[in-house]
Amino acid sequence: VPARSFVIPTMARVANHDFNNAIRLLGYDVRDDSIVVYWQAKQVIEKRLTVFVHKFEKGILVGGHDSPPPRPTTSWIKDEVITDVHPIGVGDTFEVGLYDPMTGERFGEVFTSR
Repeated sequence: VPARSFVIPTMARVANHDFNNAIRLLGYDVRDDSIVVYWQAKQVIEKRLTVFVHKFEKGILVGGHDSPPPRPTTSWIKDEVITDVHPIGVGDTFEVGLYDPMTGERFGEVFTSR
């Protein structure tokens, strides 16, 4: 049984962005060389999803990082909080999203930093 947390951590930026009413991006912390995103399961997820982070400069996509979260989304339970680190410096403008790696279909609307 994996260690689980239901405590919402302190984070630099609060997002509260929902993906298909199933997963919430609670918020994030931006570091020089990475971004830490905090997810919360709002219900059982039946697909193994992959996370992407896209970095933009002057509106142009200049980098990205895709990887599954630390544990498969199919193992998350309602209200569980997942801390997910992505080794990419994002600067001021970036997107965070989820997709099905088998089909490439995006899961909900992308979160865009402002």
